[in-house]
Amino acid sequence: MSMSDKYIWMSRKELAVAGGISPRTLYNYMQSRMSELVARGYKAGKKLSPSVVRYICEEFEVHLQCS
Repeated sequence: MSMSDKYIWMSRKELAVAGGISPRTLYNYMQSRMSELVARGYKAGKKLSPSVVRYICEEFEVHLQCS
């Protein structure tokens, strides 16, 4: 994954693994900012949109591992 395309559609589990955090920690992060996530297009049970992935990474300092 290059820096230019790191904010892609991905599941919560994929984001947690790529960010080196547990899925439970990511869930807790998301619960605390649910209204902001919904405003950016978050829908439960669906993959996270690039804008949601970017918001989570920036808001919670989740650093995705780039190959």
